[in-house]
Amino acid sequence: MAAKGCDVRWYDPAFGLYDSGVDAQLVMVCVPTPMGREGLVTKAVYQVADWFTNAGVTCPIAIRSTVPVGTCDTLRRTYPRAGFFSWPEFLRAARADEDAAEPQYAVVGLPDGWLHEEAGMDWLAPLLPTGRIILTTPATAEFIKLATNALLATAVGIANELSELADGMRAAGLDISPGAWNDLLPQIAQWDANMPHNITVTPERGYGGACLPKDVHGLLQAAHWWEVETPVLRAVEVANHERRPQEYRAVFDE
Repeated sequence: MAAKGCDVRWYDPAFGLYDSGVDAQLVMVCVPTPMGREGLVTKAVYQVADWFTNAGVTCPIAIRSTVPVGTCDTLRRTYPRAGFFSWPEFLRAARADEDAAEPQYAVVGLPDGWLHEEAGMDWLAPLLPTGRIILTTPATAEFIKLATNALLATAVGIANELSELADGMRAAGLDISPGAWNDLLPQIAQWDANMPHNITVTPERGYGGACLPKDVHGLLQAAHWWEVETPVLRAVEVANHERRPQEYRAVFDE
């Protein structure tokens, strides 16, 4: 934002930053939403929303954190004077700074009427990438973020199983050294636009990090709430729990 000429101010008590400025034209909420037993824990999102609304902020407030579907609509009902909308981040951990500065695409969930009001896209358009933009409802933007990570996690999960299968079938004549899955299909995936690209297998196995485990878990909790069967995604989480139990210890091993 600063590189685009914006006057950026920060509010983050954990780092001793209180330069919030209640006269902002746009607020972006980027706080952790960790994995909890019932899904994504949004306590920090509501704490920040409460702080800004009590401070009299009425400008658009973008929820950039990954949140359960319906969070933005709930915030709008809870704090009707504030203009909450959904603008999820799509960052790769290894290239977070680059992806933030030059996003490949954007998904923006705007409330009804915003596209046709002066407070709608005029101020937001300069901050978005050219061309690859999905404008939709807040709930749909929240779902897209969770669904994207579910697809990525599923690709990683099946790649791990295929890697183990390849190792087990070496006696059948596979031209592969132990653990050499990354020399097989992953390089083809870079050439074939129909295949997912995130199918390399790491020494740690499975998927970890700040996003995939918690977002898959959050989506599964939503499926449970809406009484929708998701056996494939459930199996992906179960398999990853077995491969990386440390990612789930705080939630499942209490």
